[in-house]
Amino acid sequence: MLHFGDYPFVRYTVFFTLGILCYAWMGELEIYWLYGGFLFCFAGYYFLLSQSLFQKGFSQKLPLSIAAYAVCFSFGLVLSGKQDVLRNPIHIVNAEEVKAWIGVAQDRDEPKPKSNRNLVNILEVEIAEGWVKSEGRVIIYHKDSLNPGDVILVGQPLQRATGFANSEGFDYPKFLARQQIFHSMFVSDLKVIDKVSNNPLRFFFEDWRGYYAEQIELYLPSESSRQIAKALLLGQKRNLDKEITEAFSTAGAMHVLAVSGLHVGIIYGFFFLFFKPNDLPTFKRFLFLSGLIILIWGYAFVTGLSPSVLRSATMFTLMALAQMQSRSPSIFNAVAISAMLILVFDPNMVYNVGFQLSYAALLGILLFQPLIVKLWLPKNRVLGYFWVITSVGIAAQLGTFPISGYYFQQFPVYFMFSNLVAIPGAFFIMAIGIPFLLLSGWTFAAIWLGKGLGLLIGGFNAAMFFIQDLPYSKIANIGMDGFEIFGYYVLVSLMLLLFHAPNRKVLIGIMLLVFLGGVHNWVKVIGSGKPGLIKPLDKSVSLLKDKSLDKLTLD
Repeated sequence: MLHFGDYPFVRYTVFFTLGILCYAWMGELEIYWLYGGFLFCFAGYYFLLSQSLFQKGFSQKLPLSIAAYAVCFSFGLVLSGKQDVLRNPIHIVNAEEVKAWIGVAQDRDEPKPKSNRNLVNILEVEIAEGWVKSEGRVIIYHKDSLNPGDVILVGQPLQRATGFANSEGFDYPKFLARQQIFHSMFVSDLKVIDKVSNNPLRFFFEDWRGYYAEQIELYLPSESSRQIAKALLLGQKRNLDKEITEAFSTAGAMHVLAVSGLHVGIIYGFFFLFFKPNDLPTFKRFLFLSGLIILIWGYAFVTGLSPSVLRSATMFTLMALAQMQSRSPSIFNAVAISAMLILVFDPNMVYNVGFQLSYAALLGILLFQPLIVKLWLPKNRVLGYFWVITSVGIAAQLGTFPISGYYFQQFPVYFMFSNLVAIPGAFFIMAIGIPFLLLSGWTFAAIWLGKGLGLLIGGFNAAMFFIQDLPYSKIANIGMDGFEIFGYYVLVSLMLLLFHAPNRKVLIGIMLLVFLGGVHNWVKVIGSGKPGLIKPLDKSVSLLKDKSLDKLTLD
């Protein structure tokens, strides 16, 4: 049985994350109140800790734990307040009417049907008093060509991000605002006036990503194979054709196209097929694991440091560091530490869809897959292998269903079958794709590896389209609100607790929660005149999907 008390970093991360989330309600407080609260909690913790160390018989366990959680909670509040751009007087969101502005392109052009898309960091803005220093990020659409580091002059006012919002759907401007981005606009008056290298590490890996993308274009035979290879190997999935995106989404295999923990795990596990670190001498074990950490982070940077890759790279790094000391680290503590490290650097990442789905899927697999796989123990090894993959897919869906239902409002019916193809397919594509990228400068190797990679991706693509064409392949227009998402996770947690420690109180809690869920759904039906869970596709949701969800990434 899992004991919450056995995983200290899990506890600390939970309260730290709660502090970040509660900032949405406490953000109106002056910043000195937040700092004062943190210092008060820290002083209380330090006092209790000193009492426990120097005073015999001091019963410190409960008060000391409460004080530690209070420190984590208040630390989350402080970090959120520190990075809140609304408190930054020179941020563009607080600027007067902007007539023109100067910024630095942060990435390569992302082709769209009628324009290119880039993320730009603001340097200066022109207001009534003249040019002043400013900060902030803007998403621009344009018909020019930009490279990372290009300094651009835009002779247009800044425009706030717009989108179609639905009371139970996806609000694109709010989604951007939680990432501290408030402006998105089409630019017609753009001039490149300089080139800088203010982010050399990022620009270095952007150049490598661009080089690998060119090699994929050169050596892979078909356009669909090139698109999938860029998505699966480099994390460039925004350029996928609508038909490919729809097929993989309906089949429940979009997680394969979004470079994620699966891909990093494949790289990590691939090298363990040939070497067992614990069997190596100390120095050789250190060199092997250090090289593996460098490789994982190099791949993470090349693929754009998406939240799921950040999570996996951080987690595997912690595990590798522990293995250098011949230890077997707790996977739950490693997951918690990886989440806390990411949120310390960027508290707003907690609102990122990729971050949410990544950790929800991983926790679903860790908590439920061992229970699901025990429901059937086939004697045949081949059947056993496929059952393990199926159990992983079911566990991941248990973890991510409410989040994907909220953002994307659909459920892939045949996800179990698609995972039987997707997970092995991703392994073989990565097994050929990574050597292809590394050897793409050698023409002979690139030609043959490119042909093999093209054939694999072609078969993979055909399987996804086949699953999409099956009858009733998806349930569309699922609408879940915040109460239902919270209730789902509480219900699942109680059921897990009931499985490990049968208890009448837990059973009563489950029954009460189910009753409240029924009442909530009944109120929704009465209020809207529509079923609470499955809703007809109305015009506003249709526009939302066309205008906003195509911009949402699951990185």
